[in-house]
Amino acid sequence: LKQQILAESDQENAPENTNYGTLFNEAMEVEYAKLKESKPADEYESYQKVCEELGISVNRSAKDDEDIEVVGNQGGDTQGGSQGIPRCAITQAEMNEPLKNKVCSHTFSRQGIEDVIRSKSGSRNCECPMAGCQNINMTMDQFVKDTQMELQINRARRRQQAEKEKLSQVAADLVDSDEE
Repeated sequence: LKQQILAESDQENAPENTNYGTLFNEAMEVEYAKLKESKPADEYESYQKVCEELGISVNRSAKDDEDIEVVGNQGGDTQGGSQGIPRCAITQAEMNEPLKNKVCSHTFSRQGIEDVIRSKSGSRNCECPMAGCQNINMTMDQFVKDTQMELQINRARRRQQAEKEKLSQVAADLVDSDEE
């Protein structure tokens, strides 16, 4: 783009009052118009190959959202890494009914956070159970439904279901090939 602007303006012969900022903005508008007319990135074969190599799948078939999600890296991340259903930091169980604290933004399962707050009901302060959190006066009024976490949980469940179906199909194929 810089070379294009310099070529068009021919610096040596350009008048002193040449406004390079205007030339740049015009060139950017032309490039932006080209981008707006092009098809989505996920429709390009080269983009799909790069995503495949990076372990990224473009999820265009989901009914409730159209996100790019990273798959792979099987690990035991308790806060819901790229694989598996996210786990509650309190209960260490799979996250159910995720609630997000409006003050500190930490997310817990409803049962886990209700248990923590209930157990501290006799004391003056209920601190957020996350280490280092500054929220020392936590109440249930601070919590709202965490829709982003629900989407992540739903994606993980769909991914697990698809993996189970794939394994079932592979097992069925193996049984069929053994019978032959």
